[in-house]
Amino acid sequence: MKSQQNKRKGSNRILLVEDEAIVGSDIKQLLEYRGFFVSDVFPTGEEALKKIDSFKPDLVLLDIKLAGRMDGIETARAIQGEYDVPVVYLTAMGDEQTFQRAKSTGPFGYIYKPAEDKDLVTTVETALYKHHIQKELSASEQKFRNLFELSKEAIYISTKKRYIQDANPAFLEMFGYSSDELKKYDVKGLYKDPDDREKIQRKIESKGFIKDYPVSLKTKSGSLMDCLITATIWRDASGKISGYQGFIRDITEQKRIQEKLKESERKYRALFEYSNDAVFLMSPEGLQIDFNQKAADLLGYTREELKGKRFRDLIAESEQKNAFGKLEEIKKKKSIPVYKRTIIKKDGTTVPVEVNLSLISDSKGNPLFIQSIVRDVSQKH
Repeated sequence: MKSQQNKRKGSNRILLVEDEAIVGSDIKQLLEYRGFFVSDVFPTGEEALKKIDSFKPDLVLLDIKLAGRMDGIETARAIQGEYDVPVVYLTAMGDEQTFQRAKSTGPFGYIYKPAEDKDLVTTVETALYKHHIQKELSASEQKFRNLFELSKEAIYISTKKRYIQDANPAFLEMFGYSSDELKKYDVKGLYKDPDDREKIQRKIESKGFIKDYPVSLKTKSGSLMDCLITATIWRDASGKISGYQGFIRDITEQKRIQEKLKESERKYRALFEYSNDAVFLMSPEGLQIDFNQKAADLLGYTREELKGKRFRDLIAESEQKNAFGKLEEIKKKKSIPVYKRTIIKKDGTTVPVEVNLSLISDSKGNPLFIQSIVRDVSQKH
């Protein structure tokens, strides 16, 4: 058990500064017995400061009253000015003024001389643990702050009473307010409909969060934005709801593009359905995906019957070799000029047609489908 304890504490290095040689020797011996690595006992602050760089302590155990030009408090301030190392004071009962001076340096503990074994070890271990937790907390807070400040998403923390407690630069840029202006501004004023704030608040508190909640918000200049809010409850140390933390994404441009796409699709669908020519959409493999009513009427099929048919089943046998060649050709080109073809109707009769092929691809150039516009030219013969 003792060897495991020693192994656990062996990396903890204690810089010991004590001008009473016997006291220092006793403390060093006790701490080493408990598995700590202890420096030589330095009687002055000046000597300790010369050795701190090479020793690299995890904790400084420091007598408040030292021989030399610097007392323990001055030595502690010098150390804290350069190093992130916890300080624990060794002290006899002193006057109130000295205690207040020592307190101002933010020590991690006091050990009263003569030091009791248990008190000494407990205080040192507690100081090391507290310092470790503080460093982890500081690192965590720094990561949060970096994410908060550098995120391109608008992030905010609001109070339960409708005020913005904190907002990142992306939020300020989105809404056009300065940080000081925003902290004095009732958050309801950011909503096109002020009642939306209460609706969102009720939803967050009933579920604990909201995700991509659509809402219309307005900037300082009065312009409106279509946004999505994702937010969670923010609790205080006692667990009570103190406010909300959330992300806001402006989707105004995205919605505008979607509306344009819908409008474009509506126009295309109208042109597709009411064209004077038969229009077919085939997969790159040659299966019928979609077609207008004119196409179904031309071939004598219902639309349900025509869907999924192979293109070769609709072409005269004598022209199938040429048709397969066109299918391969269109995959390499964007379009093929008008050419003649003979198609077979459901009843087995044939119809001479003119065909125009074009390849429809996605934004990355991957083929989606082949569009063929087919015109009945039987009346020309």
